[in-house]
Parts: sequence; structure tokens; C-alpha cells
Amino acid sequence: MSEENQELISLGDLGIQTSEEMDGELDVLTKTSDYLPQIRVYGSENNLVKEGKFPLGTFGLYHSSDKVVEMGTEFNAICIAARPRACIIGDTPVSYYDFKSDSFTEVKDKAMAKTDGHLVGLEYLFWVPNLATFALFFMGTITLRRESSNVKALLGKGITSKIKLIKGKKYTWHGCECYPCSATMDLPVDSDLRLELDRFKNPPASEMEVVKDGEGNERAR
Repeated sequence: MSEENQELISLGDLGIQTSEEMDGELDVLTKTSDYLPQIRVYGSENNLVKEGKFPLGTFGLYHSSDKVVEMGTEFNAICIAARPRACIIGDTPVSYYDFKSDSFTEVKDKAMAKTDGHLVGLEYLFWVPNLATFALFFMGTITLRRESSNVKALLGKGITSKIKLIKGKKYTWHGCECYPCSATMDLPVDSDLRLELDRFKNPPASEMEVVKDGEGNERAR
């Protein structure tokens, strides 16, 4: 053990638990929010990619502005549930979940009209076995909405998501394609699944989330 890592106080002799022995208590109490991490496609318009801090054309699991886990160009998951979401992107993003509300309709109409900073689509609850985490995948851009029906068809089933390079007449950008996965995957603990599913199915009518790094600069495509 290096000198900087030496235990200066014998916790065991004093009857004090180490962080490893606290069975996740420290993790719960040091969480900065109750938001599940979000699966995102990291293309050329993303600030982290522009700054050379994240690889182009990959998936990332976004926890916060300073914590994004690389997921590579392909990952397997279990698609658990779906819900509608309309979102205004900016320094303080606002999301709406009540499909029948005036606010949802207003954002939806602007998103369908390709207004910058407005997104609408289905948001999915995924279980990602290799990362042992639940995650959200919001398919709110035009590109992702086109693929969303394939994801919806796999509710309750295994799914493989793979980065796809899309070449238009003027621009080239990244999206993804999703298809059935028959690989064996570890399942989440049943009590955890029920808890996350209950939260997912009962969101607030609207919610705000502060973003500090411009991660919300989604384009209409």
C-alpha cells in the first residue's frame, strides 16, 4: 500500500464501518439527484465531442456534466417500459409527461415543426446488464423517433442498440438502429425493478433539471 493510501486511523479497532462495509449507504447519501442516467448518442454537435473529451459516434451514459460513461458503438439491454415526454432544451431544461396537457401539446407542436430546442417522443426505461444500472433513453429527435417504433415493439424483451451513421444530402450525422437481442442477460433485482418502474410510470406533470455544460443543444434532426 502506498503512503498516501495508508489508513491513518484504524477503523476496525474503533468499531467503525469502512465505506465498503456500509452496503451502499454512502452512495445513497452522496447522490446529487434522483434522476436515472440517460443513454445518449454522442455525435458531432455534442459539446463534449467538440472539445475532444468524448469519442465521436458512440453511446454515452450521462450521469452529470462531469460524469459520462462510455458505452461504445453497441450495447445490449432489456427494454422495460415507455412513456411520452416533451422537452424544452436550454440552460434549465423543462420536461412534460402529461400527453393531454396544454404544455405538452405546445412543445410537441413546436418539436414537430422542427423548432430548435424542442423535443418530443417516447422515453424508454432500460436495464443495462453490463453496467448493472437502469437508464432512460429519450427518443425525442426526428432521427430517434424514426427508430422508436422498433424499440416499442421490444418492450419486455432484449434489445441491441447500435450506432448508425446517416448521410443526408447536405449533412452527415449519427443515429442508432435497434433490433432484437437473444443474448443471455442478468436480470435486475425484482424489488429494484418494481421501484424504478413505479417511479417511471408516475412522473410529475413537469420537471426541471439544471444542465451546466450545454448538453442540451440538440438539433432538430
